[in-house]
Amino acid sequence: MTEETKPSFEIQVRAEANGYLGQAKGLRVVDQETSTAAQVVVSKLKDIIKNWRAYWKPHRDRAAATLQGLRESEASLPDIIKPHIDRLSGEVVAWTEAERRKALAAEEKREKAEWEARRAEEAQQKTLATAIDFEDVPAPVVVPLPPAAVKPKVDEGQLRDHWVWEVEEFENIPHQYLVTDDGAIRRKIDETPNKTEDSVKGLIPGIRVFNKPILAQKRRT
Repeated sequence: MTEETKPSFEIQVRAEANGYLGQAKGLRVVDQETSTAAQVVVSKLKDIIKNWRAYWKPHRDRAAATLQGLRESEASLPDIIKPHIDRLSGEVVAWTEAERRKALAAEEKREKAEWEARRAEEAQQKTLATAIDFEDVPAPVVVPLPPAAVKPKVDEGQLRDHWVWEVEEFENIPHQYLVTDDGAIRRKIDETPNKTEDSVKGLIPGIRVFNKPILAQKRRT
């Protein structure tokens, strides 16, 4: 959009804003006169922002409605598909974990059986070494081994790491991972009546509450 095609309202408001911005850049508050002038400039600039936003609100609303429609259209098919993906993926993960545990248990059982077979063979060798004649040689001991563990096969592309967290011991959490609740702090301050610098001291342990005045915009009559 060029300057020629901009609506007259935009051109007018921008010109008005540039005028007050020029005053604001050169204004320094040093006495009552400049303080009054600064308050006037602040009030006018706030009015400009208010009018400017009011002008653009219908455009924003139409754009938001269009964007919402696009998002709903875009999400319509994934919303149907995703529950099936989530269910099947969850079942694959659960089955894989169960099979992994079964394979691990079978592997441990086989290792134990191999260890017992070696012990039996060692005992047999010791008996052979001390045998007097062939008649004293015992029959070989055969310890059956369980079948080897079969680990589940899963396409690597179907599984991905998903690390999650939960609070285990709150008192041990480092400070850099704790976040203050701004909403709760502000509600506590707002609920305190007749606030003064003294009355808000220690209102919330570890929080300094203080007054930082701003210029309030006068209501038009």
